[in-house]
Amino acid sequence: MTHPTQASHAAHRTSRFLARLPALPPRSPKYAATKCGQSAEDIATFWLTQRHIRPIQRNLRTRWGEIDLIAQDGETLVFFEIRLRAANDTSSAILSVNPAKQQRIAQTAHAFLAQNPRWTNAPQRFDILAIALRPDQSLLFSHLRAAFDASPPHHRT
Repeated sequence: MTHPTQASHAAHRTSRFLARLPALPPRSPKYAATKCGQSAEDIATFWLTQRHIRPIQRNLRTRWGEIDLIAQDGETLVFFEIRLRAANDTSSAILSVNPAKQQRIAQTAHAFLAQNPRWTNAPQRFDILAIALRPDQSLLFSHLRAAFDASPPHHRT
């Protein structure tokens, strides 16, 4: 359990970090959506780092798709899909990572592993980090660990 003073210090560090970020742009044009996504990834990276999850690479793009963040959680290699919604909850963000998106993430992860063989024997996980930007401008985080299984059918238990 986190001590109240530790929680207050963490909240203060988070609010200082958020104050340095650019305002989240409106999500109408594609440029604004890209900037909004970058801000969400900045927020997510900071939030995860505070939880001792070490970023390895951001915005990996391949011909199959994109992975927002690749990180190390202990010995586990984690592929993150980061979703931001202007809402009071994170459920729509989590549900938006449909099977087709999951398949693109998995294909991109396999490409990463082919280029980075030192990670091929590490345990791997596919997580979703959903961030809700509430009307009062506060943030709500939902970290769904092992959100989906992207291993080939013969590797599933």
